[in-house]
Amino acid sequence: MTRRVAVIGGGSSGLACIKCCLDEGLEPVCYESSDDIGGLWKFKENPEPDRASIYHSVIINTSKEMMCFSDFPIPAHFPNYMHNSLIMDYFRMFADHFQLTKHIRFNTKVLQVRQRSDFSHSGQWDVETENKHGKTEKHIFDAVMICIGHHCHPNLPLHDFQGIDTFKGTHFHSRDYKTPEEWRNKKAVVIGIGNSGGDIAVELSRVTKQVKPNIRRFQGSSVEFEEGSVVEDVDLVVFATGYRFSFPFLASHVTSVSGNKASLYNMKVAVIGAGVSGLTSIKACLDEGLQPTCFESSHDIGGLWRFKEKPEPGRANIYQSVVINSSKEKMAFSDFPPPADLPNNMHHSEVLQYIRLYAQAFNLLQNIHFKTSVLSVRQTPDFAATGRWEVETERTEGPRETHVFDAVIVCTGHFSHPHLPLSDFPGIESFEGRYFHSWDYCNAEGLQGKRVVVIGIGNSGGDIAVDISRVAEKVYLSTRSGAWVVGRVGQGGLPGDIVGTSRLDMMIQELFPSWVSRMVEKKLDEAYDHKLYGRVQVKPNVKEFCGSSVVFVDGSIDEVDVVVFATGYNYSFPFLPSALQAKSGYRLRLYKHVFPPALSQPTLAVVGFINGLGSITPLSEMQARWATRVFKGLSALPSEEAMNKEIEKDTETMHQSFACSERNPLQVDYIPYLDSVAEQVGVRPNILWLMLKDPRLALQVLLGPCTPYQYRLSGPGQWDGARDAILTQWERVLQPFRTRVVLEPETRPSSRRSAIVILSGAALLYCFLYRKHLTSSFFSSPLFFRSLK
Repeated sequence: MTRRVAVIGGGSSGLACIKCCLDEGLEPVCYESSDDIGGLWKFKENPEPDRASIYHSVIINTSKEMMCFSDFPIPAHFPNYMHNSLIMDYFRMFADHFQLTKHIRFNTKVLQVRQRSDFSHSGQWDVETENKHGKTEKHIFDAVMICIGHHCHPNLPLHDFQGIDTFKGTHFHSRDYKTPEEWRNKKAVVIGIGNSGGDIAVELSRVTKQVKPNIRRFQGSSVEFEEGSVVEDVDLVVFATGYRFSFPFLASHVTSVSGNKASLYNMKVAVIGAGVSGLTSIKACLDEGLQPTCFESSHDIGGLWRFKEKPEPGRANIYQSVVINSSKEKMAFSDFPPPADLPNNMHHSEVLQYIRLYAQAFNLLQNIHFKTSVLSVRQTPDFAATGRWEVETERTEGPRETHVFDAVIVCTGHFSHPHLPLSDFPGIESFEGRYFHSWDYCNAEGLQGKRVVVIGIGNSGGDIAVDISRVAEKVYLSTRSGAWVVGRVGQGGLPGDIVGTSRLDMMIQELFPSWVSRMVEKKLDEAYDHKLYGRVQVKPNVKEFCGSSVVFVDGSIDEVDVVVFATGYNYSFPFLPSALQAKSGYRLRLYKHVFPPALSQPTLAVVGFINGLGSITPLSEMQARWATRVFKGLSALPSEEAMNKEIEKDTETMHQSFACSERNPLQVDYIPYLDSVAEQVGVRPNILWLMLKDPRLALQVLLGPCTPYQYRLSGPGQWDGARDAILTQWERVLQPFRTRVVLEPETRPSSRRSAIVILSGAALLYCFLYRKHLTSSFFSSPLFFRSLK
């Protein structure tokens, strides 16, 4: 079926667009408000409102060979610099030669261009027109090309010229100028020295007494200039002061005008939160040409990774000793590799340093309003048509304000509201010691010589127990169900998350899940003797507290001074409408953990509200890249029914594969999830194609760690540095270890060739199986692994 394209305007741009459509097999329909082609170059004795107009003597500034259509040379006998009448002759020859005028509807004005209600699926537009008799019609097009130019609406800044209201002579815009004859022997002033101003000044100088520029002010018939001179009895002032941009038939989110700059698809997007997810969402907006405004309740960026000496209510908090579990190459932003000299597993201060470098490199800070809290996000009354949101904010020291945005990205995370389930622990109210949530923990200061029980064996619980064990007399780690301890250091001393986590490893896991689970268990048991290892004594769940004693469910009783509840967080989005906080199981009802399916317009996304066996950074970044393309209509969502079915299916799979709870509501298979969203964006790496085009890179993508740079190799947001970032990632991994030089034994060529043959075969097998959709889960055994931050 031929795609129909609306072309608005029959000037040179419109004619070129009609021909391009025909060349590509499209069906163009051009709407021209006048009765002829030519646009700007069609001379009119009397200017017509909302149409371009030129003066009689205009000669084009560009020579004929530089201004011609690429497949239609200008006749040789035409002068190099053509009068406007000859330009019109050339346009008519072009239009006649390619039979373009039959596609033009003359005397037809476009009143409105708007997205159809199913735009996210169809990409179609409603175009409303009106003919010269006042009859209106509505048409449906697959695409729209706007060719009305920017010389239709004169800019006449009279308020900038003091005393102009007292001027006794004549003044008008250069658009109204036609010939100099009626101003013979008069005094004239031309304001502006652009193309029109210069031309008109020269032309008037041939018949007038005097022409001068640079006015300071008017007074009666006198004009005072900036250098102090005054000219009396001025008869004429011509304002060659340019034009205003205007696209009145387009919705404001499709185009906006600021000063002398017009931007298409300048959707205004509210980003809530300036942590990792918020920053990458700002950048995704900028990459797609959207206008982000980020609201951050604190005074700085970083979110979770900004350490605070004193916890701040309503904000995430970390303890002083935190080192990130994900290595730097796995947690990198996909187009911004971390400095090679940073350690592989960074201290929180180094993570924040990297985040600041990212924000500075892409000029993100200028889009953030600090010390500004979001109070509410609600749909505008015309949401069904516009998809807009009203966002109410309040500054730390300032009034409340309400803003209107075309879309909203929520990036507030889920580590801000501590869950302290005291009711689950009988006798806690009579406990004689001190207790607090891990959110309040800063360091082990004050716990020297104490007996401490830490309840909960997640990331924070395990870290805090170890941290306290260095100074405390005794530390108990209470766990309800147990856990496998996975260290940051893997085989050969390399970061654990870049060993055994390639795409090929994922394929093997899919083919042999039980065998892989047993092998993983064996490796973990080889690393630690879980019965003997450690200064921290692992205990079962707490049954009750009695005075200064804690009673465990196995019947053992121990005296303790301090209790740390590492019992997770309650996730909360109090500013969102309750209808958008519906749940499926423990998780929010979000399609692919990003979009509420019930919205009639997909203009709200939740980014970073997700857990996986890997860093949050690549997950958030991919979600943000997808969200911004959905906002623009470049990526379509399924129907509400289809999204709900997939949510139910994903929830069931998640509960089967992971230990989900109200405090740990969501978990995804890392690489399959990234690939599934990357598929929506159009950036999933094609390994089979890479094997044919760039085998060296393909083997790194298949056999090396699945680093975020893989999603910048092709498609929207492609980054020229992605290939080099992948090929040099091991250098950045090894750099922190290079404290001395060790000579490596030379590898025999025959062994190298054999390895290449074997790896190439593995790559082809992977491509075949992976395209068979063997990607339902990754590390989906019933074991509960410690997730990597």
